[in-house]
Amino acid sequence: MTDRIVMMANGPSARISEALDGPLARPCRRNEFASDRTYLNCREAVRFVEAAE
Repeated sequence: MTDRIVMMANGPSARISEALDGPLARPCRRNEFASDRTYLNCREAVRFVEAAE
């Protein structure tokens, strides 16, 4: 899906708040991600950052 996930801070002076590496193998098949532990860990990390802001 991606090599890097870059999250932006909110507001008119938005800046990069955090960048996460996307360690998923290529080629990616979305229907296989539902049970992929690496994908699920990345997804939880993004949700944690969203909840913290």
